Amino acid sequence: MPLWSSSSDLHSSAVNDAVVDESQWPVGKCCPRGCQCAVRYSERFRELLKTVDCFNAGLQAFPENLPSDTQALLLRHNGIRLLPGAELWLPDLVQLDLSHNRLNALVSQDFREHVFDGMYNLRSLDLSSNELRRLRLNDFRGLFNLEELNLADNRISTAADGAFHGLLKLETLRLSGNRFTFVQAGWFNNLPALRSLALNRNYLTLLTADNFRPLTQLVSLDLSRNRIFRIHDTAFNSLNRLDVLRLSANALVSVPRRALHALRQLRSINLSQNPIFRIQTDDLADLPQLRDVNFSAMQRLRLVDRGAFKNLPNLLVVDLHDNPYLGYVDRLAFVNTPAISHLFLHNNNLTVLESDVLDALPALQEMSLYGNPIRCDCNVRWLRQRLSKPGTVVYHEADRIVCDSPMEHKYKQFTSLNPDTDLPSSCAPRILYMFDPKNKRAVGESITYDCRAVGEPRPKIQWFIGVDNGRPIEPSVYHPRRRLVNGQTLSLDKLQADDTNTYTCVAENPISTAKSSTTLQITTLQVRLHISTVTSTSVTITWNGSSSDSTVFQIFYRPISSQQQKQQHQYAGTVTPAMRTYTVHNLRPNTMYDLCMAVEDSDDVMVNLSCKRVGTEPLQSQQSVEHSDRLVIESSSLKNRNERATLAAVLGAFACSIILLCLVAVAVSGYRAIQRRQAGQAFSRLSDLFSANNAVASLEQLATLKANGYTIGS
Repeated sequence: MPLWSSSSDLHSSAVNDAVVDESQWPVGKCCPRGCQCAVRYSERFRELLKTVDCFNAGLQAFPENLPSDTQALLLRHNGIRLLPGAELWLPDLVQLDLSHNRLNALVSQDFREHVFDGMYNLRSLDLSSNELRRLRLNDFRGLFNLEELNLADNRISTAADGAFHGLLKLETLRLSGNRFTFVQAGWFNNLPALRSLALNRNYLTLLTADNFRPLTQLVSLDLSRNRIFRIHDTAFNSLNRLDVLRLSANALVSVPRRALHALRQLRSINLSQNPIFRIQTDDLADLPQLRDVNFSAMQRLRLVDRGAFKNLPNLLVVDLHDNPYLGYVDRLAFVNTPAISHLFLHNNNLTVLESDVLDALPALQEMSLYGNPIRCDCNVRWLRQRLSKPGTVVYHEADRIVCDSPMEHKYKQFTSLNPDTDLPSSCAPRILYMFDPKNKRAVGESITYDCRAVGEPRPKIQWFIGVDNGRPIEPSVYHPRRRLVNGQTLSLDKLQADDTNTYTCVAENPISTAKSSTTLQITTLQVRLHISTVTSTSVTITWNGSSSDSTVFQIFYRPISSQQQKQQHQYAGTVTPAMRTYTVHNLRPNTMYDLCMAVEDSDDVMVNLSCKRVGTEPLQSQQSVEHSDRLVIESSSLKNRNERATLAAVLGAFACSIILLCLVAVAVSGYRAIQRRQAGQAFSRLSDLFSANNAVASLEQLATLKANGYTIGS
């Protein structure tokens, strides 16, 4: 049923003009000052709504005398700090927009809780871009019909279990752009209808086993632009209906394959802008509904391995572009992916693309390869032949494919080459750059070397350990910490000191042999903490030392007191490889603490690497004390000047005639004006002191001061 009935003519006019005959409503009642009242068409509800629009009206408090039959109340871009004191009885209200105000808590002017009790028909509530810091139990009590709640871009860092209790019809919850560092399943209890959850642009680092357990109906989950570096294998197990998952711009160093395998209904996943080094075998496998994947703009990605995309019968679009180090897509990267129609590989570091890649994609319609440093030799001869023949595949901007090597073809347009005369039919092996010539790792860590080679005929690959080729590493020979994957990838686990050595990859075909070596040095893990900034409630630390790009640290702290032996270390947070500083919050003022950085060893035991002892500042900073002293000195100086002026006036009275007495009267009048101005200046400094101590004067105090002639402001 419509939210407000109207004639068909009126509805048609509203769709076109957005405003319908403003004189019709409100009837017999004035519109709040600074606001516009009209019947408007709502794009959100696709209905005509009786709307009070107070956009950017300079309001400092909730408007009064609202029409009781208001259906949409738009109060965005004002300075409202508190909700109304008396219960707001708006039973017909379906939309309330309080975005871009200054609310710091969901309480009323008289500190009454449950401020939404009189809005039981509300369906959309927008509280974005305010100053909310936490969500309490029953903050949204009474909103039985709420469907959409927007809390984005506040300062919320925590929520009570049951904070959204009673929102049985809530479908969309936006918590983007806040300060959450963790997620708890208890927040989402009793949200049976929730279909869309946005937690992007927060500070999440870990997803545990049951974070989203209650959200069995969730369809869309946005976790992009956090600091997530680890996802538990069962983190998504309860999300049986999840359709869209966004994990872009996090700190993941590998694809969370086990967690993803639980998402049988997943249609779209975005893992772009993560520091993932390789897309490994079975990373995306056995997801029957998957339609599109995005692995673009990944600054560390170098390899798409064999079988990375496997058993994906409905996959249509693969975005693998703008990865500056992606040097190889395995010829068997796509296995049983018959529906792929769009493959985007532009702006990578590919020197070659083997024909087997496209042969495995029978439904391919469009692809891109421009912006890669193609080596124009026998390995891409097949591609030039296909480009010269009409076919079903559209190559986007093929004229932008340019040869980077060899020298005789450098900067030539690829399509300008003759495949029969310019490109040979066979060539020597060429090992693709996949690993650095030197590496350092700490005892207990792991390392993986990927060796890939191209040539015609296709070369065979063999790994050797030791200088001058050394001895071969055989895949059939068991080693407790060393293994070969597909004969091409060498993995060394739980490194020990005797793993320091030279490792060589050799590629050979009938024409020639190619080699590439790397030296591995094993060191002890050394990290040193440094104190950067200290306040009364927080300490910021930095660190340096020897650690790899894959090391993840844990931060712990412990207060020091006379009962030190009874104090336990408390977990503060996790430090990902991309982080260089960390701030520990919620400390006690004027207290000594031990701050420690630890790492998890191969047996899942925490080992302390470095600790620092530091004391937090007193609650009142030294700057505020000096400011107070300066105020006392200035007040004393002002008093001395007043006394001297009074003495001068008295001496003048004794020394002068009645005419001089008149002049004295004029001087006294000027003196009082100066005194009032000085009083105003003193109050300005006093307000600065309040600000330095995070104190806020009440409205009654400000009103009294203003009535007494004080200047309020800077």
